[in-house]
Amino acid sequence: MKTSSTNSPVVRAFKHGDEQDRWLTQLRQNNRVEETPDVDSIFKKLKENRVDAMFSQPAVYRKKLRDLALENSVVIQDWTPNERPVPHGLILAKSRFSEKEAHQWRQLIEAMRTDGTLKRIYERYLPPSEAAKLLEK
Repeated sequence: MKTSSTNSPVVRAFKHGDEQDRWLTQLRQNNRVEETPDVDSIFKKLKENRVDAMFSQPAVYRKKLRDLALENSVVIQDWTPNERPVPHGLILAKSRFSEKEAHQWRQLIEAMRTDGTLKRIYERYLPPSEAAKLLEK
């Protein structure tokens, strides 16, 4: 990064991927990472010019930048183009879903992946190349 005072906020306990997490470990050692409670806080700081650089996923930053009218205020670069996406999951509360119901949800999502529904949803909001990355197993 450009200067030794570069500020990079991250959501506390969020995983960005192996390579980006290694960079963040180095930045933390130099006190250049600010832990935040949620992604909205980071983008609010970006709008207030209190962020120098940050890691974010396409599905998140595209919406947040558009919502805050910041698309022309940033440069987006993929510093880890060969890294596989960080896996994400649907979290179901055990108090609300039985194991059978959770299994049915898993089957439903897999059916949506197979029949192209997830791809169509992702491509509504993301370029095809980014949608394809989200569908990688």
